[in-house]
Amino acid sequence: MTPGEAGTAVLVGHVDTRTGPAVMWNLSAVRPGALVEVSRLDGTTALFTVDRLKSYAKAAFPATLVYGPTSDAELRIITCGGGFDRARQEYTGNVVLFAHLSGVR
Repeated sequence: MTPGEAGTAVLVGHVDTRTGPAVMWNLSAVRPGALVEVSRLDGTTALFTVDRLKSYAKAAFPATLVYGPTSDAELRIITCGGGFDRARQEYTGNVVLFAHLSGVR
């Protein structure tokens, strides 16, 4: 699926690495109404407007809500969140950004 087509497009990235911040470092700072631009292979850019950000514990991750089909063009951006469990070397949750298509240029 190409971001901007009907359905749910998903982008996933790390919040950090062992050596420092990664691509999704500031995801939790994004606010509703912000614009997310996604470059597409055809040279156009899909423009998505952020609806909300939610944090979920891994045990309560709503897979159907996040990955499930939609009739409109929507975007989900997912990264690690919650606390960091040093014993397991992993985050205890995820941050999910929900957005809808607002244009293409």
